[in-house]
Amino acid sequence: MAREQVGRSRLDDRWLSAVRAGVIAAFGLILVLFVSGIPVMVREVATPCAGSSCYRWQPTPQLGHQLLAAGISLHLYASAYIAVESVLILGIYLIGIVMIWRRPDEPMALFGAFTIVAFASAFSDPIVSASLASPLAWWPRTFMAALGWSSLFIFFYLFPDGRFVPRWTRFTAVAWFLLVQIGFFSRASWGFNSPASVTRFQSTSTPFFTILIMLLFASVIAAQIYRYRSVSGPIQRRQTKWVVWGFAATFGGLAILIGVAGRLMPQSAESWANSPIFTLIGLFLFYGVLLVLPLSFAVAILRYRLYDIDVLINRTLVYGSLTVTLAALYIGGVIALQALARTITGQSSDLAIAIATLAVAALFNPWRHRLQAFIDRRFYRRKYDATRTLAAFNARLRDEVDLDQLGTDLLAVAYDTMQPASIALWLRESGGTA
Repeated sequence: MAREQVGRSRLDDRWLSAVRAGVIAAFGLILVLFVSGIPVMVREVATPCAGSSCYRWQPTPQLGHQLLAAGISLHLYASAYIAVESVLILGIYLIGIVMIWRRPDEPMALFGAFTIVAFASAFSDPIVSASLASPLAWWPRTFMAALGWSSLFIFFYLFPDGRFVPRWTRFTAVAWFLLVQIGFFSRASWGFNSPASVTRFQSTSTPFFTILIMLLFASVIAAQIYRYRSVSGPIQRRQTKWVVWGFAATFGGLAILIGVAGRLMPQSAESWANSPIFTLIGLFLFYGVLLVLPLSFAVAILRYRLYDIDVLINRTLVYGSLTVTLAALYIGGVIALQALARTITGQSSDLAIAIATLAVAALFNPWRHRLQAFIDRRFYRRKYDATRTLAAFNARLRDEVDLDQLGTDLLAVAYDTMQPASIALWLRESGGTA
């Protein structure tokens, strides 16, 4: 049986070879930048720095003293930091290589592999460190990072069949591409490529840039909803679900990490910088969550039928909602009980935290079952109601005499309960011939 294709876009063999060679060359360039940035970053991480102009990966003098007091050299800490930094770029490299290896003749697979690796170059600290240390590395890194930012939204406009759907997305894609190039290669500080974006405790985000990103996210969501409802077939819808799940899981996970870090962060920024173990763990989790998005790209293109994405979405909705609601209940309970304790006794009480913790523990399982039942009924009624569907069909079967209607009902039941990509029914005539 012929292998199912990811999309309908195809390229001439010569163009396909050129695109493939370009993607491989981009992989090689980014790998060279990453390797060349390692010794630069090791020196910088092993050099304590005080003040707000230091790079975010440089330790403070206080942290350096703590490491030395614990018998840990700064070079060992720098090696551990580089190892954690390697999680992102090497993980994405592996995903990209698998995509090229498994689908070397499909443009969307090649474009997806290029997108995730080029986009990673904008965030990989060793690559950024190399670009800040040498103009020879600055230009190629800036070029690849600009292409990565540009490609990310264009990929969402094209996925999964390589066409701009709806048509207005091609104009949005061109506008986004031009704006990214201006942001990277002009002197305007949009948060793309300013040195301040890698210094400690500084941000270069502007209201204009934030609003622009939000509008682009909205346009991507609108385009994918239109494509899903009006254009996509069963296979493309399954692929879209994988990418949408990866997108939601990545940014939801980052929001949770940032929220947790905000609650745990000490009041003093300097004391926050003096927690090396917490920094490394947080960085590892941050990059691990980021890897969910490219992994969803790869599964959507290569193995979209291997796992049941509907079940994965279901569990994500259940446990995501469970986490948010219980966290809100816990924080609200602690605040309310602490306020009550201060009103009665004039001071805070640790008992409030214990009561809130016990309440959350008691509500966890009942609330999970309620959320599971609600989401099953609301979003997956047909699939998770297979028993009722089969019982209804069995009741109709006793009185059904129309063979054509029986075949139609049988196909509907099979589709509702098993959700196949395609389904057909053949009936053999009573004489024994097809």
